[in-house]
Amino acid sequence: MRKENSTKEIKKNKGEKLISQAFGPAAEEFGQEIRPIGTEVGALAVRATRALLKPVGGLIWGFEKVEDWLAESIAPKIEKIPPKFRIEPSLIIAGPTIDAMKYCGSEPHIRELFANLLVTSMDSRSASDSHPAFVEMVKQMSPDEAKMLKFMARGYKENTPIIEVYRAFERMEKNKDGTPVVSISRVFGPYSPIAFYARCSNMLEVPTLISNLARLEIIQILFPADVSEETTEELLSDSIIQKFRKEIENEPILKGCQFRYNTGWIRLTPLGERFLDACVRAHQSQQ
Repeated sequence: MRKENSTKEIKKNKGEKLISQAFGPAAEEFGQEIRPIGTEVGALAVRATRALLKPVGGLIWGFEKVEDWLAESIAPKIEKIPPKFRIEPSLIIAGPTIDAMKYCGSEPHIRELFANLLVTSMDSRSASDSHPAFVEMVKQMSPDEAKMLKFMARGYKENTPIIEVYRAFERMEKNKDGTPVVSISRVFGPYSPIAFYARCSNMLEVPTLISNLARLEIIQILFPADVSEETTEELLSDSIIQKFRKEIENEPILKGCQFRYNTGWIRLTPLGERFLDACVRAHQSQQ
């Protein structure tokens, strides 16, 4: 029995010795060799991150630069306000506006919205049109959305036509009458050609722009809704819609693939009309 225990102890000691060798100085040396590799990879990532962020940091304006730009850009607008109507802007408008402008120096269309909002709050006749929420709304807009709103402001209360594109295709399942089950899926939309006239940079992003403006409750999407035959033809002849129609009708995999569409309207909400008055339309004196 003692011999058996002794044998086990010898094996145990040998095993511990092997483990010690495996995880001893040699292993520590190996660890030291590979550690710089990991450190270097981390350092490269840090340097790459700093390189990517450096230009962004340069675009952030200080208060002095914001103040200089505002003084120059809104001076012509302030000049149109008779002195008796000029007032100091409310701090709950001016403070967040100036702070937000630090980050939009490179986006002239967004800058202009902020500048107009500030001027609106500096005219006693229009100050009530400004609202602190408008600052946050502008912050959540893209330059293309600002362009669309500027274009829409010309029509004021006119509805703007939109279209959505769908793909209809036959499935393997059958209806009770033996006809194939047809699935319909949205491919693109809501889309409006006004984005082209507003000179948006990416027409394929228009559905996102419209959806975001609806989320901000600046516009309301009325869909589906009938539009005139002439307007429908104009929507269908748009190059973007034609592109999707061609892709759907030439679908090589889905059986019996068909192009379908729905039309509708987008219109300004009461909040949207007030936003346009405060932030989009040129500030005109009311002498």
